[in-house]
Parts: sequence; C-alpha cells; structure tokens
Amino acid sequence: MLLSAYLVLGALFAVRTPPWQAPDEPAHYNYVRQLVGGQLPVIEPGDWDQSYLSQIVGAEFAPAYPVDGITYEDWQPPLYYLLQAPVYRLTGGSLTAMRLLSVALGAGVVALAYVVGRAVFGRVAPALAVAAFVAFLPQHLAILGSVNNDALSELIIAAILALLVTPWPDAPPEGGRASRRLLALGLLLGAGFLTKGQAYLMAPVVGVFLLVHYWPRPDRLPRPVRSMQLVRSLLLVFVPALLIGLLWWGRNVTVYGGVDVIGKAAHDAVVVGQPRTAEWLAQYGLAGTLGRFARTTFVSFWGQFGWMAAPLPGWMVGGLLALTGVAALGLLLAVVQAQGSKPPRPMGEGWGEGSSTQGSKPPRPMGEGWGEGSPAHRSQEHAARSASEDADSATRHPPPATRLTRHSSLVARHSSWA
Repeated sequence: MLLSAYLVLGALFAVRTPPWQAPDEPAHYNYVRQLVGGQLPVIEPGDWDQSYLSQIVGAEFAPAYPVDGITYEDWQPPLYYLLQAPVYRLTGGSLTAMRLLSVALGAGVVALAYVVGRAVFGRVAPALAVAAFVAFLPQHLAILGSVNNDALSELIIAAILALLVTPWPDAPPEGGRASRRLLALGLLLGAGFLTKGQAYLMAPVVGVFLLVHYWPRPDRLPRPVRSMQLVRSLLLVFVPALLIGLLWWGRNVTVYGGVDVIGKAAHDAVVVGQPRTAEWLAQYGLAGTLGRFARTTFVSFWGQFGWMAAPLPGWMVGGLLALTGVAALGLLLAVVQAQGSKPPRPMGEGWGEGSSTQGSKPPRPMGEGWGEGSPAHRSQEHAARSASEDADSATRHPPPATRLTRHSSLVARHSSWA
C-alpha cells in the first residue's frame, strides 16, 4: 500500500511538473541525448552559460529558449544515463517516460528504506515510518520525479546500507554466503563509482564496517585466523569496486589530463560565476550568511521546487519546524529512557572480585600473575617447591607446550577454511 501510494505521487510529479522545471534537468537530459548519438560527453568551455541560464529560468523555459546547449553535467559518471538511453530511444526522447524511470528507481529506495528500518529497529511500525518518510518527503518526490542521477545513486547507497545492517553470517569470508555478500558490496560500490560522487562516501563506511566486524579480538578466533579473514574481506569488496571505478577514472585522466580522476577540476574550470561563500560573507557578514544557509538548507530539505524558486509557504515551513523540534525532543527522550531502562549493575560488577571479566574465567591461584607468584619468580620457586605442589600445579595449569599445541591445532583447523 505504501509503495503504491509512492508510485502514484511520484508519477503525478513526473507528469504534472512542467518541462525542465527541476534542478539541472536539461543538462541531465542532454547527457542521455549525447549518449544515444554515440558520444560519451566531455565537459568543455561553453557548456555553462550563467547569463543564458538565468534568462531561460526566468522565462520559465519558454519554447523560444532552446535547451540543447545546456550541457554542464557532462562531467558526471555515465551509469544512470546508460540506463536512460534505451528509454530515450524507445520513446523518441520523451521527458515524461524518462522521469518515470527515475520514479521506478525511487521505488527501490523506498523498499530498501523499509529493510534498513526493520533491521535497525526490529519492528514493523518504525520500519514503515522510515519508508514513509523517504517516500513522501515533498522535495524527495520532486527530485525522484525528474531526470536526475540522484535516483540511481540513492538506490545504490540504500542497497549498500541494507547489506551492512542486516545480520551477517558468522562464517569466514571464504564461505559461500559471506563471500557472496562481500562481492555484492564490492559490485555495488563499483556501480556507485560509475553513478555519482555522493556514492563515493560509502567507501569509507564499508571499510570501517569491515574493520570492526573482522578485527581480531580475544573473545573470537585466534588472531592469525581473524587477521586473514579481515584481509580477505577487504580484498573481496575493494578489488572489484576499484577495478570497476578504474574504467571511469582512467578515461578521465586520459581526457582531462593530470590527476583529475573524477573530472571535478575540469567542471570547476568551466562552471564559473556561481555565488561563492566569500562573496556571501562580504555581503551579509558571518551571522547573516549562517542564517541564510540554515534557512535555505531547512526549506530546501522539505520542499523548494523548480529551480529553488517555489518554496513551501511560510506557514507550512513553520509547522515543519515545530514538527522537527518535537521529533528531536522525542529522540532525546527515547535515548534517556533507553539509558534508564538498563538493569542496575550488580554490586562490584565491572571491577574487583565481582567483575564480569573475572567471573568469566576460573579463579586465579593466589599469587599467580603478581607478587611472589609472578612469572619472574616462578623459576626460583620451582626449586623450593615440594614434589606434591609441582604435581598439583601441573594438573591445574598445563605446561606451555601443551597450550601451544592446543592453540596450533585451533589455528590449523580454522586455516583449513582457506
């Protein structure tokens, strides 16, 4: 039901929004047009004309102003546009049909938002709330109802998050199920490299997750085994991801030169004349700049349509501000309640003789590890101990060679997974 409601609203945005009245839509559309014409776009001088863009936006994209020359998104990675190319061919370049493909990709984002919410909260109601927020946020609907590579980028990011937060198998990464999940992460990350720069942020997220999940710890497998698992997991993810990314990065270095692997330097050299932070600071001062930044960020998050020219009414923004405050207060109360609902720690737990650390191990014989029973004095005490004490000690504490043999067999058993 929720997904159906999203599809209806998304389709309405796609059909009812006037042509080109979505941020950067003509430039994204023209990228697809160039691909269909057999050319992988290259950003170059002339792709950005600030004066003409201001005129055509002010004229609300009247037919007298052609959009063919608006091509300043030519530096973007090509995967989203490659998906749009068959739609362009089959429909003769129908803008509405291409928008509807973005809406369909957005449906995947909504579905994966539910998966992530269910994995994080463990209950249906919060998961539905997460999916509903993603589905019905007005600004999000407007973006997903346009020709824009955000739709595919969000889908890839949501898929990566879903793989990370759903329960992971305890089997080593060379096991079938774990290996498939790691390879899927690598392929998704590589697809993100070919879609949009914001997907690059998932690379450190995935890396940190793998470090935490496979980092050797005393309560898990022996350190050599766990270290091998960590290395294998990193290789299974980042080798395919980097190989996929190299296809695009190598092309950019060849076209743009230097180390401009994502084409950002070429973009910045062409797209000039936009407002700069330094100019705002000089005009409005620090307080004025921060205020305008906060207001624009808040309003555009909820709904500032077209080319930022049609914000939500003031009364609605005020209501959303109040709603945001209530939500923040609810989150704070939930955190406090969660902290207060923890059972009290038993007397002495966490330190001294009653600590959970000591409780998980057999009692240490008097003197072992400190004082006269420390390893430094053990060799001297052996000469003075009686034979019965030596025998009792050997029974309670196996000699090092025995412990080494047990440890080696454990390592050998886990190494056989390789």
